[in-house]
Amino acid sequence: MCNSQFDYQFMRKLLLLLLPILMLLSCYVMGEDKGEMQFVSKAIEVGKVYPNPVKDVANINYRIIEDTKIYKVVIRNLIGNTVGSYKLDPHKDNIHIDLSHLPSGVYFYSIKKAEQNIYTRKFLVK
Repeated sequence: MCNSQFDYQFMRKLLLLLLPILMLLSCYVMGEDKGEMQFVSKAIEVGKVYPNPVKDVANINYRIIEDTKIYKVVIRNLIGNTVGSYKLDPHKDNIHIDLSHLPSGVYFYSIKKAEQNIYTRKFLVK
């Protein structure tokens, strides 16, 4: 009985100690801040679309590490039709995309490297 009491108190203290660390890690993984990268590879780092939902202009932070390939952002509607395609400048770290012409709804943005999809996420347009 004494051992289980000790184990319970020890585990409780350990959990209380680790909880703030786990919360910080979850914020990093989920990317609560618009400046944090959501996708990281040896070639490129990409952040999420912000603001989300988008009213007029979508912003995406990125950093091209391997600039031997051409990267672009492709925007598709819910049924998969391409509604925009934008080349990423390897000398910049952010792209602003005017989406004011799009109707409200769910859209997807994909990062492509030489016509190969490497990252896709959804976002909303108001």
